[in-house]
Amino acid sequence: MTKVICIQERLPPGVAGVLINQDHVDTDLIHPIDSSEKRLFDLLDGRKTITEIMNGGAHSMGTNLQLDSTRNFFKRLWQYDHIVFDASKAVP
Repeated sequence: MTKVICIQERLPPGVAGVLINQDHVDTDLIHPIDSSEKRLFDLLDGRKTITEIMNGGAHSMGTNLQLDSTRNFFKRLWQYDHIVFDASKAVP
């Protein structure tokens, strides 16, 4: 299980949190997130789908922009090794 924490202290302007994977040995691997991404991150529980998380962290953006920004955020979480996806129940 990945151990990702969100640091919320001594942040630069425009950054709502910094994600750090505690399993990484390189301490310079950080992932700054903004306030809308922080709302999505706070909804992660290991059970909800991305769609459920997106609907629970609704933004004031339009649907396509919200979908694109949410998709990009989860792609970055995956690239930074902060999440894994269970595709075992995916419909082909």
